[in-house]
Amino acid sequence: MKKLPGFLLSLLFLCLFGCGANAEKTYLLTLDFQFDTDEAADCTAYLAKNFSVTIYDDSFDVRSVKSFACAKDMDETVIDLTAGTYYLTVELQDANGAVKSWGSAQVTLANDQTLPVTLKEYRGGITLQWGAALCDDLGIGLFKVTATRESEPVTAVVWGAQKEVTDLVIICNAKKFEIQNIDAGTYQLTVLGFRSADADRPRAGSDIQPFQVVSGQDSAVPLDNYLTLTVSDIAVGWEFDSKSITSCDDAAVTTIRATAASDTDTFSQNVSCDLSGERTFNFYDIPAGDYTVTVDGLDAAQKVTYTGNTLLTVEPGKVGKNGYTVDLFIKQE
Repeated sequence: MKKLPGFLLSLLFLCLFGCGANAEKTYLLTLDFQFDTDEAADCTAYLAKNFSVTIYDDSFDVRSVKSFACAKDMDETVIDLTAGTYYLTVELQDANGAVKSWGSAQVTLANDQTLPVTLKEYRGGITLQWGAALCDDLGIGLFKVTATRESEPVTAVVWGAQKEVTDLVIICNAKKFEIQNIDAGTYQLTVLGFRSADADRPRAGSDIQPFQVVSGQDSAVPLDNYLTLTVSDIAVGWEFDSKSITSCDDAAVTTIRATAASDTDTFSQNVSCDLSGERTFNFYDIPAGDYTVTVDGLDAAQKVTYTGNTLLTVEPGKVGKNGYTVDLFIKQE
């Protein structure tokens, strides 16, 4: 077989790895840094060391973080991105990582483009952080964050876009939430933790006292120190009291219903009866109180023919592997 020339082999190699239908086309986004002339002529006026650019996609997930050195004659940089809508923040940081100057912008990218980013002295901010284990340990999927300044709602740049920070949803796995470039003053943060987006009741609440945001500085709030569980979970297992019952058909039971009821709240779940399947009901976000926990077996007419119950006093703060466990035998009525 005749060998291909070297340049054709190179071209073939490039096409194998870059010419496929799935290769995403990218565009060049040039960030044009524009400094406030009343403050600075360039980045060196802030004794800055690095630019840090954080890019978010239109769902506010961090797409990338890029860092590059500050230089006297530097007034722009180029970033390679696929088509889409992006929000970005630019921080000018000193050698200690403190933010000296800051700017934000939004762009919808469909071709090569230049985006002006105005940089001004950084006013201040709040950084809410929590440990990676918090989400799993407490069974929290998301937070809702509300910030006020002297009792008024806070509007600030969040993930590169201007938003009012009122019940703002933050995915727990983010592990960090920043409110950037806000005025000095007294702030109050309220954080509620929820198991999922469709949960009606928070699992945890915060006890963060009002605090001062100082001009030019970020106030760090370690959420692990302030978050308290306000509810508990109950796992309810069941089985028939007679070993002679080897199937739901033996007992003529078609449906199993579990209920946890107090004077103020009732939680209930139904499943089709199946002894070969999972025989545990999981109740989440249960407020403190005295509950009657009941498991009923219902026949085809939805009449209770088997039942079992117990009393349970629920205290807040018992979730996951530390949650309450109740095992009930159901007897024929």
